[in-house]
Order: sequence, then structure tokens, then C-alpha cells
Amino acid sequence: MLRALTILAMLWAGSAATAGVWMQDPGNGQVIVSAYPGTSAASSYSGLYAEFGLTPRLTAGLDTGRAVSGNAKAVVFMRRALPVPGLKGPTGLTAAAELGLGRIARQAVLRPGLSLGHGIDGALGQGWLAIDTLAEIGLTRRTLDFKMDMTIGLRPRDGLRAMLQLQAGQSPDDPPFARLVPSLVMGLGGGMQLELGLAHTLRGPRHTGAKIALWRRF
Repeated sequence: MLRALTILAMLWAGSAATAGVWMQDPGNGQVIVSAYPGTSAASSYSGLYAEFGLTPRLTAGLDTGRAVSGNAKAVVFMRRALPVPGLKGPTGLTAAAELGLGRIARQAVLRPGLSLGHGIDGALGQGWLAIDTLAEIGLTRRTLDFKMDMTIGLRPRDGLRAMLQLQAGQSPDDPPFARLVPSLVMGLGGGMQLELGLAHTLRGPRHTGAKIALWRRF
């Protein structure tokens, strides 16, 4: 499955961008194929994330892979930029609301979300701070899962970005989890970028593993 997803991602052209609160330009988009190799089937999984700009304030997307509960997911979503009065410019605060619909663990789900982002321009280079929150609402079994990602990223030079992400979530059937994911994103040429990182569990079953992702814009 991972090989098929990788081939799909390589079909796209362009330079990588960051998923999350920022909108895609109309007619442009990105695909991110990620994998978390592990020592067992339970700790190994992969996913595909794609988004496409419809208007300057509206982006559509697809999110497949592993949900907060650990079950398989496939969700289509729409993200809309929210106005933030009084804060403008490349390093100002950015906000977006998201609404997704799909299937997780063989049941229909509604997935609302809210994201906040802020640009960074300092001695270490340009970068960003972001907080992304999602709720996965099961429409059949009335389940509710919650996830929040906090990300800081820096671009010390062209073709290289460093990221540190805290991923946390809660599912009714499982204890809360939290993991820290530091990674580097490097240009491979031809518009493709490779992300290499580690995923270390802070809360929940102890596990440290690798993260590998391919980023493409089109």
C-alpha cells in the first residue's frame, strides 16, 4: 500500500508547503504521503493527505490513514479562512475553520476543526507556529474522539526546514496519548521534498519509531 501511495505522490509537481491553517492558492494544491514504520502491525501505519485551493479563502482536501482511535479513516473536508481583525502581514495571526465528512472504523463521522497559525521572522530564519484541533464525531455509535497538534517550524535556509510537533489526543476506548515528533524536511530536487523524523511517545504505551514522508505541490 505504501508503495502505491508513494507512486501517486511522485506524479505531482511543485515545491512542498505546510498543511494546516494556511490556505492553498486557487488551482494549486499538495499531496503528503507519510509512514510510521514500527516493529509490529499495531505500531506501523501510513497515510495520504491531499488538499486543493478552490478560492483564496476555501481549500478542499482528503485525509486517509489512521484515526485518533487507531482505526482506519478516510475523510474529505473543506477548510475556510477566518478573518482576524487588526492582525495583518506575513507574520500575523491566521485562523481557519474546517468541516470534514467520512468514515472511521466503519462508521460515518463528522469532523469539525479549528486551526490557528502565526508566522515567525527572527534570527534563526523564517518559520511558523500552528495549533490544529479536530473532533471526530461518530454518527452511528455516537463516539467522540479529539486530537490536537502543536507545531513549530523553521526554515534556516532554502531547501531545508526543521519541525517539532506535539501530537495529543483522546479516544473514549483508550487512555489519552501524547507523542513528540521532531523532523527535518529536505529538498530532493524536481520539486519533491523528503521528511525524516522520529515519533516518541510521551503518554501511553512507550514507543519510539521513525517517520518518513514525501511532500509534493502541484
